[in-house]
Amino acid sequence: MALYCPDYMDGLNTPGWHFHFISDDKTKGGHILELAFDQAQAEFDVTPGFGMCLSNNGEFQEMELEKDVSGKIKKVETNEE
Repeated sequence: MALYCPDYMDGLNTPGWHFHFISDDKTKGGHILELAFDQAQAEFDVTPGFGMCLSNNGEFQEMELEKDVSGKIKKVETNEE
């Protein structure tokens, strides 16, 4: 599965393409960091909108969501700083 977030989504999600996988037995999953193939077929589903439900939990409500976490994301996904 892949998800594309446009630049204006920065702050809610990381902009750009994100590819994910889950094993057939659903015991493993995560981000695909590198991909190579000789031939492929892709299908797209354009979703014109979405709804986001946020927690009413006090701890969640006090989180500092405006922080720039791009460096932390890069470190987790690529093991680089």
